[in-house]
Amino acid sequence: MRYILFLLTATALLDLGCSKKDAYTAPQLSGIRVTAAGVNTAIVVNQLVSNNRSSLVAAGTCWSSTEHQPTLENCEGHTTNQPGSDGQFTDSLKGLSYNTKYYLRAYATDARGNIYSVVDSFFTLQTPYPPGMPAMGGVVLKVDSTGMHGLVVAGPQYVVYRPWANQYGLIGGTNANFGSGPANTLAIVAGSNNDPGTAAAYCNNLVLSDYDDWFLPSYEELYYFRNNMSFGQWLSYVMDMYWCSSEASYSEAHFVVIGGIASFNSYDKMIGKAVLPMRRF
Repeated sequence: MRYILFLLTATALLDLGCSKKDAYTAPQLSGIRVTAAGVNTAIVVNQLVSNNRSSLVAAGTCWSSTEHQPTLENCEGHTTNQPGSDGQFTDSLKGLSYNTKYYLRAYATDARGNIYSVVDSFFTLQTPYPPGMPAMGGVVLKVDSTGMHGLVVAGPQYVVYRPWANQYGLIGGTNANFGSGPANTLAIVAGSNNDPGTAAAYCNNLVLSDYDDWFLPSYEELYYFRNNMSFGQWLSYVMDMYWCSSEASYSEAHFVVIGGIASFNSYDKMIGKAVLPMRRF
């Protein structure tokens, strides 16, 4: 009987010693706090409150505009940080979209995995350059997801009639894709089509409000204008065929009809058509 009691006591002490030896304290995080929000950035402050920070591998913030419970596996972005001696760390969130609601939470990672704080949310600010706003030498046509970059179109008073070229010849290398207007324009001007009386040269030489980086838009850029212009713009701009910087052949270039339709989209380069300069910002 004494032997059995001794064995049970020894086993209990052994279990107690093992539980103390294997004691584990997971990282703990307090609520996340957004201290500043911009158009495409935000500053957040996190606090690690665990007493066992020696096992910490990394900490940071993860966020998403679609996932209400963002994790490192499903988030749109995350930071990697190390808390200070007081457990606090500040993260800068970048590359956000303007006027968008984001869900975010802090995380801490140790050898056993990830721990997350409660979820918080905030809105980024509206873009300072909404489409239709007069700015940077013209009128804002399009703004990208950051809210700080996009396209500007020249005002209707700067629409002129010019031929695409004053002689036939293949330029080559031009593109119809959105964003290719600047490169197309430079290629056209460099390819002996630099007569000031031609479409690309007119845009390339234009200076409005000290902005001198105007270009002849590509087919898709001009088509975007056609499909997204406001009603006020539709009334202001001449309804006609507009030259694109996208070449069609040795003797023809592409155009877009503003205010109408056509059964074809290319025409003789040496015929005058409307020209609408654009620029990036």
